Amino acid sequence: ATRPTRQGRPPVTSLWALLVEGMATFIAKVGGDPIPSVKWMKGKWRQVTHGGRISIEQKGEVSKLEIREVTKSDSGQYRCVASNKHGEIEASADMHVEGKKESAELEGDLRSIKYVVFRTPSKQKSPQEEKDIDIVELLRNVDPKEYEKYARMYGITDYRGLLQAIEQLKKEKGDEKIIKDWIVKPLRDQHVKPKATATFKCELFKDTPNWKWLKGEDEITPSDKVEIKKEGKELTLTIKNCQPEDVAEYAMEVEGRLYTAKLTLGEIEMDFVVPLKDVSVPEKKQAKFECTITKDVAKVMWYKGADIITPDQKYDIIDDGKKHMLVINCCEFDDEDDYTIEVLGKKSTARLTVEGKSISPIDNQTPSCGHTCRWEKTCSRKVRHTIKMYGINVASFHSWLILFASLSFQCTTNFFSLIFTFLTEGDLYFTAKLQNYTAVEKEEVILMCELSKASGEVKWFKDGNEIYPSKNVLFQSDGKKRMLVIKKAGEYTAMAGESKSTAELIISEAPTDFSVAFKNGLEVIVPQPLTIRVPITGYPIPVAKWTFGEKLMTPEDERVTTTTKSTFVELVVTPSVRPDKGTYSLTLENDVATASGEIEVNVIAAPSAPKDFKVLEVTRQHVHLSWETPEHDGGSPLTGYQVEKREVSRKTWVKVGYMVPELKCQVTGLTEGQWYAYRVRALNRLGASQPCKATDEIQAVDPKGTLKPPTSCFLAWNPPRDDGGSRVTNYIVERRAADSEIWHRLSSTVKQTTYKAVGLVKFKEYIFRVFAENQFGVGVPAEHPSIIARYPFDTPGAPYKLEASDIAKDSVTLTWYEPDEDGGSPITGYWVERYEADHDKWIRCNKLPIKDTNYRVKGLPTRKKYKFRVLAENLAGTGKPSKETEPILIKDPIGTTYINYFGLDTIYILLAGLQNYHCCSHPDPPWAPGKPTVKDVAKTSCFLMWTKPEHDGGAKIDGYVIEMLKSGTMDWIRVAENINLLEYFLKGLMEKQEYSFRVRAVNVAGESEPSEPSDPVLCKERLSKKSIFLFGCVFILLFNSCRDIAKQYQVLYLPYRKEYLACHLEVDSSVHADAGQYKVTLENKLGAASATINVKVIGT
Repeated sequence: ATRPTRQGRPPVTSLWALLVEGMATFIAKVGGDPIPSVKWMKGKWRQVTHGGRISIEQKGEVSKLEIREVTKSDSGQYRCVASNKHGEIEASADMHVEGKKESAELEGDLRSIKYVVFRTPSKQKSPQEEKDIDIVELLRNVDPKEYEKYARMYGITDYRGLLQAIEQLKKEKGDEKIIKDWIVKPLRDQHVKPKATATFKCELFKDTPNWKWLKGEDEITPSDKVEIKKEGKELTLTIKNCQPEDVAEYAMEVEGRLYTAKLTLGEIEMDFVVPLKDVSVPEKKQAKFECTITKDVAKVMWYKGADIITPDQKYDIIDDGKKHMLVINCCEFDDEDDYTIEVLGKKSTARLTVEGKSISPIDNQTPSCGHTCRWEKTCSRKVRHTIKMYGINVASFHSWLILFASLSFQCTTNFFSLIFTFLTEGDLYFTAKLQNYTAVEKEEVILMCELSKASGEVKWFKDGNEIYPSKNVLFQSDGKKRMLVIKKAGEYTAMAGESKSTAELIISEAPTDFSVAFKNGLEVIVPQPLTIRVPITGYPIPVAKWTFGEKLMTPEDERVTTTTKSTFVELVVTPSVRPDKGTYSLTLENDVATASGEIEVNVIAAPSAPKDFKVLEVTRQHVHLSWETPEHDGGSPLTGYQVEKREVSRKTWVKVGYMVPELKCQVTGLTEGQWYAYRVRALNRLGASQPCKATDEIQAVDPKGTLKPPTSCFLAWNPPRDDGGSRVTNYIVERRAADSEIWHRLSSTVKQTTYKAVGLVKFKEYIFRVFAENQFGVGVPAEHPSIIARYPFDTPGAPYKLEASDIAKDSVTLTWYEPDEDGGSPITGYWVERYEADHDKWIRCNKLPIKDTNYRVKGLPTRKKYKFRVLAENLAGTGKPSKETEPILIKDPIGTTYINYFGLDTIYILLAGLQNYHCCSHPDPPWAPGKPTVKDVAKTSCFLMWTKPEHDGGAKIDGYVIEMLKSGTMDWIRVAENINLLEYFLKGLMEKQEYSFRVRAVNVAGESEPSEPSDPVLCKERLSKKSIFLFGCVFILLFNSCRDIAKQYQVLYLPYRKEYLACHLEVDSSVHADAGQYKVTLENKLGAASATINVKVIGT
């Protein structure tokens, strides 16, 4: 802990642990200025929260954690972490629960910022207990200044033993300091490509055997994939063939301390994990080609030969993440070909083979010389067959049916025996076969074939089962023709002797009327995917068309995915956003009919923040707040409002009103004199909105020395000059608001010529009128000009001549002149405000009005610029602000020193003028560089430029570091270091990826804060006309006259590639003849650009 100052002090904490009747209680006492925030942790990462058996309570500086009905799973280390803007500190205690009896032991300790271990305080120890305490171990890591404190804390009365322990520690330690950090060179995050090797390295402060590598919380051991090395003090962890499962946080644990770094992977390269394989299927059957790739992609292309395949009745294309499938329905011999899938330029190809019906031999014979035979290939389509002998192409045939084909073979032993089906003129076979047919629903279909003989008999089969005439099946014949009359889809076969013919009947079906499925609409919660899935029927498979309003929804939109299957169609929009709310239309169409429907989609998000948040009244006990409804309710009705307050000394906001039904709230229970800020959120069933802009810090005090705005006024008038011949009996007084035409009667019985009007609203404008009345009626009214219910005086004018002086690293002095006009009421004080550019608002610097015309603003962050202004206040309120100052840089005075010479007043001596003095300075890290700009963005590269920091921290800037952020991620990755220029050409980026960049400056004191991030840029190829800039007008070349000219340079063609930013031409051994005008020309698809330069050659 550091010595408290006016600016605050870091947190301090102590921890006690108790166990009573199965309930563990941890009590921490915290302190600091401002009061620290507290959180409880179990182990390294897990935060303990309130609920169930666990109770967390904080009152003032005491925070308590209670665990009821402790079990064995509750064992572990519990930590209380306290933090404020000055630092962080923690205390810990271990709890051990053993056996079913659940007996527990608690041991507490306190860890300071110096990593020194303090044991939990206890009562005075007995002599026996004191002997059990190892005083040397207790004090080994304790600052010698704290020895006495720890002796009292642990009740050590054996002072002789204490002195002996101190002497032993002095001998052991000498002047050695406590090691604050075991790592000299820290671990660095690793970002590698998939399948590449990642290496983590660190260097120890000194050698120790107590170290290990961790992945998450698991220890890493060497394997074929992981290599661990130790060379001296350098430790190395190498991970080979990095895969997505290797992405994690890795840590080096040394002597119980953790040093972590992350491993991240670049985008996975596209490749085929499982390529396409050749497929062989029987005719009329279904064929499937499948492959698996390394990553999900939006678009793949299928080809048959060189032709692109699109989904239709013949082909189904299925994309399931990394798995892709092509289904070919009802394969025919024409479908035989090479099929290819192309993904991001990579291809995989396989062959489809369609098997025909086998030839059934009647007799196996070897043809002899002069033998005449007939042969039949029982296929349903024209095909081309080749007969080969010993691999020699003998004959090719086109055939439906070839009869009496004279084939002569010479009977020699050199030919292979051929097996034929020999047909005679008495055999039965098909001369015309069945044909596939597609019909509409309920249509009567006739399948027809023709036999070689009129007397032949035919058997009919459906899906392999024989069928007979019935109500829905009719057999007909006409000479050699045979007909089957049916209505149901299926595969039908006609058998005539040994021959058979097969065809498929397909029933077309209109798309289903799906409008009923959309009746109740759809609700989606941001950012969950908007998914509309509609069950469908229909054949051929209908084509789906999705529209949103007048916009056609297609996968060209990166958020949109559409899927069409035989049983459903689906539209997915991810992530969903509020503008996706509206009417979506779906149209299904096939050859038979068209169906359409609409669905109303409501996208629910949190509401927008409430508007026009005001503070109406402040007292020492309460505050009145009001606001207006938000611009939108997020698609769900508002359920109320949540009011929050924050004490100026704390960072956390506290709920003071939940589910407030009205547009106003009274916050009570304030502490008098305390400063608070307030804000409000809107609620709907999804949750809370972003908070509205918070109020300035407001002190809970009653108004002192101020006047309440008037709520009444005094009216007076003269009696009428003419009473109408009858005495005036009374007067009638009325009023109306200036923005209304309605008059309200205040009194009709006024006897005097005066009246006090009450119940006015402050700062509202009113008009009054008076009528005189006698026994004959009411006369004409007298009307007064409008008046405003306000003070009889005004707010003061603006102060002027605001100036800043005496600027230090965290403060500045401001002086000003009081305003020329006090508004009719003496000025009661001044308010100083500073402008926070990060938050775009003015913030008050003083908590109470300033009586003087000067003020020193303290507690400002160094190396930041601020503008200041001053406002005067009187009983009417705060007046107009003064003219704001120019931005003022808050920093240490650099370049001067203060010397008190022989009792004289302090004088200033410029460092540059000191001749006999030596001044030692301690530089700071530089300020952040300027926001980088990105130029010349290409597919995998870009060019960055930035400006140097406004201040170098008192030391020369050694270089710059560039960090990169991928859109959609949270982690900045360091991509370049040791850059000496204010520009850099960055390569190795990924195409179609969006990036932001930022820069840090480095000097001997360390790295600066990062610059403001650049605007996001998208890496993609851009066609743009190039320009050429030649720096300088003349090259002067020195040469030696003895050298010979090897070549004459007339026209030089320099190929230009888009990643180049400069072209270079060098002529060796220059001579006078090389002088002249040189011209360079660059060309791309959009045109050409040229530039010239004059070259002079001088020398002897």
